[in-house]
Amino acid sequence: MVPVSRILSVLLCASLLTLLGPLTPAASAKISKEMSIRAVQTLRSATQSGDFKTRAMAVQGLGNASKKDALSTVKEALEDPQWQVRRATIDALVKLKDKSWEKAIIDAMRSQSLGPQEEVLPLLSPLGTKKAAALAKKALDAKDFPKPDRYARALKESGGPLMVAVYDSALRSKNPETKEAFGAEFATLPLPDASPLYKKVLAKQDAKTQIAVLDRMLAGEGLEQADFVKKLIRSKDPTVALKAAAVCGLRGKKDGAKLLKEKSAAGTRDEKLLAFRAMVPIVSEDMKPAATATLKDENTDSELLRAAYEIHVALKNRKLQKFVEKRLMSTNLNQRAAAVGVLGHILGRASLNTLHPLLKDGAYEIRMEAARAIGSIAKPESLVHVERAIFNESNPKVKTELVRAMAGIRIPSTVNTLQNLIYDDNDSVRLETVEALAAVRHQSTAATLQLALRDRSREVRRRALIALLRLGPEHHIKAFEEALGWVTPEDLDAMVSEHGSKMKGHIELALNSNRDTFRKSALSAIPSLSKKLQEEMYAKLALSGTRTELRVAGVAGLRKSNPKKAGEILKALVSDKDTLVKVAAIEALGGLKVKNAGQMLMELTNDVDERVRVAASSAMLQL
Repeated sequence: MVPVSRILSVLLCASLLTLLGPLTPAASAKISKEMSIRAVQTLRSATQSGDFKTRAMAVQGLGNASKKDALSTVKEALEDPQWQVRRATIDALVKLKDKSWEKAIIDAMRSQSLGPQEEVLPLLSPLGTKKAAALAKKALDAKDFPKPDRYARALKESGGPLMVAVYDSALRSKNPETKEAFGAEFATLPLPDASPLYKKVLAKQDAKTQIAVLDRMLAGEGLEQADFVKKLIRSKDPTVALKAAAVCGLRGKKDGAKLLKEKSAAGTRDEKLLAFRAMVPIVSEDMKPAATATLKDENTDSELLRAAYEIHVALKNRKLQKFVEKRLMSTNLNQRAAAVGVLGHILGRASLNTLHPLLKDGAYEIRMEAARAIGSIAKPESLVHVERAIFNESNPKVKTELVRAMAGIRIPSTVNTLQNLIYDDNDSVRLETVEALAAVRHQSTAATLQLALRDRSREVRRRALIALLRLGPEHHIKAFEEALGWVTPEDLDAMVSEHGSKMKGHIELALNSNRDTFRKSALSAIPSLSKKLQEEMYAKLALSGTRTELRVAGVAGLRKSNPKKAGEILKALVSDKDTLVKVAAIEALGGLKVKNAGQMLMELTNDVDERVRVAASSAMLQL
């Protein structure tokens, strides 16, 4: 059976075509000289309107006229007190190819009443990186440029090639305030976006800045693009040199191996720890002596012991098993805990008979290491032991590790135990419980995950919702609807990125949210859907959206998603009761150069509403 919506759509299109004729975008849809003169006169008059939005529309529309007819009027608008008008003026000057737009953008950058991120940077981006960076440099180099830190922060937030290009010049600026402001943000620029900049100038920065960047890379940020770090191994600052060597090691590069071996043998406790961890990807036999010495030292803490063990495990040392078995009997708690932790790596499944009883050990450190080891092996026979341990465990840290072990086992029968833990007093335990349920990926977890959607912790709720959607987004639209009060735009972005077109129903719910930011996020998510769904959603929004802003966005989206078919709907919207929707449709008709629309637009220049007259005049000049 054909859907009713489809039948209505066909009837609408058929009636429009009968009444209005073919409305397909054309490569050329020129208007007469008389129509052009009429349009320019209307726009010139509207630049004096009492409504600043109308003035902005008029000025922007003049950008489509000839330079001779429009330039003087457009330039006058640069003095308008409203930024929206001046913003439109800059767009018009760019279209008219008049270089006064450059000064206008610089003036905008200097204005402290304009937000760099929301109002000024969008002017630079369309110019291309090279041109935009040159213009920004000209503005920021001026000694009287006010508060350059505004742009240092805004560019950091936006990231990308423009950030790299502007920072590159600002760090060498002749304006000391600009240089200082951009230098203050340099170490925290987003990675990997900033990698090209760091590659070029990090070696010239002070040790404190270099260490801050290296610490981020050691934490995993931008590690894959950190090939340039090897230069810093030769630094005179010992901390910089070691951390650079460690970054290289973690990347599987041996450039700093010599320094790492030296520090693993004779460094401080923290230096040894860093060196051992960095040497694992590039392990070699000559690293064994330092690791062995650390393991035999009775004063070594458990964290450093684990790092030293990793060297022997990576080398597949055949004597390690015997050594570890002896350490399991040690009276030194650190030595014993580290031995328990490494046992699973050595024996694998065969170690479970030893590990299971340790879940009852009197020392929580031993119980925790045993739980970690069992989780890394993740075999079904451990389930009964882990479940028993969970119900007898009072330490939240150990209980969290036990739940993680259940997540590793990942079988539906774990649900019976996990559903009781969803009410645990500890936030970390409940969060790990949700993660364990998510790992099972079975419909039997749905009921418990829905209970977790009411948790007092937003992070627990968020992870529960993500887990539910992974069971099939189309099956859990109701759960998403109930979560609309606390789900963030960032959450929605991530969900749409993961599930794509299966999130259509969820996006429609978000579009009807009472939260502005959430509706904007939902609109931004529509392009992630299939082209067919995009067209359907934009058409539905344009024709019957619940808010004016959504209908206008629907017009804009329809214009982009299917310009060849948009003409039919746009022509219908030209007579819409909502003026803003009507104006958006008229502007789109001009932008798409819809064939045979000229006469209709000419008639609209006589409309009673000034905004409609302006939109029609601007559209005519685009035909």
